[in-house]
Amino acid sequence: MLPPEIAALPPLRRIYASVTRPGELRAESTTNLTCTLVYDWPPGAPVDAIVSGMHKNKAVAVLGDRVCTCYLPFEFSSIAQKSLGCARIAAARAGREKQCFPATARVTLAGGRRVRVDALALGDRLSVASAAGEAPSSSPLLGWTHRDALAVRQFVAIAYELHGGASRANTSAAAVPQPPPFPHTLRASPGHYLYTVAGRLIPAEEVVVGDALAAADGSSALVVGVSTALGVGLYNPHPAAGELIVDGLRVSAYTTAFPRTLSHVALAPVRAAAAAGVVDPLGRLWPAVVVVDQLVTGIGEWLTTAGARVADGMVAGLSGLSF
Repeated sequence: MLPPEIAALPPLRRIYASVTRPGELRAESTTNLTCTLVYDWPPGAPVDAIVSGMHKNKAVAVLGDRVCTCYLPFEFSSIAQKSLGCARIAAARAGREKQCFPATARVTLAGGRRVRVDALALGDRLSVASAAGEAPSSSPLLGWTHRDALAVRQFVAIAYELHGGASRANTSAAAVPQPPPFPHTLRASPGHYLYTVAGRLIPAEEVVVGDALAAADGSSALVVGVSTALGVGLYNPHPAAGELIVDGLRVSAYTTAFPRTLSHVALAPVRAAAAAGVVDPLGRLWPAVVVVDQLVTGIGEWLTTAGARVADGMVAGLSGLSF
């Protein structure tokens, strides 16, 4: 069973990490039946974006690059669970143009409500990150450059904590020990641009532990972990502003697939069409935008190559001269 099929299964009530048995990741059905999916779940690892479902009498979940199952009517030992096993799956290779977010990514709308990226609709107004002290702003959704519900890809999973924010647990006056905070997590394709707290753009694949990314309110989001995770769905929404808030972080709508500045300029007709009331302007005009982008990029590469050849020729000519 592949991840897209699992995503279409009847839902479980929840997936959760056991409090009394560290390392156990458990599944609970809508009829209160539980079972253990794995016994080696990392403490504190997020579970909110796990793709899961119920197949007959079994819980099925995508955990990283594994698909794991457990029988819901009965509780099995670790030995019995190992006999079921977790099958490893390989993510399909995505071209450079496939730079998106998984279906479980949460986008912040104007007003602060967060919805899954696969639940966005044309006309939605997406929240735009504001600088400290500035009023919140929003931007209309123009459409999607990618929207594939059945795609399976490997995403960069970036765990972060809000620096000095609510993600850090408080200690009571009695100094009662508190559990460590669970990091927030953003999942994005390797080439999707994120904003640093200083306003610089950086591809997800270049983010490292210790980096300070930009949170929705302009504060610093400290990266505490970077890994990869399998995800279902490929969605790249484009608001008119060219940026949005995904999983609590300020991100760009652009990727390394095309030069960002040229892409934003090429989308000017799309923004104008949306302002004139055209429905789904991005869907109608995106093929032309891609052609323009590829043409300009190709010319730039040709000029770069030609310039290098001219320079090599000049060096070769000069090296043949005697002084």
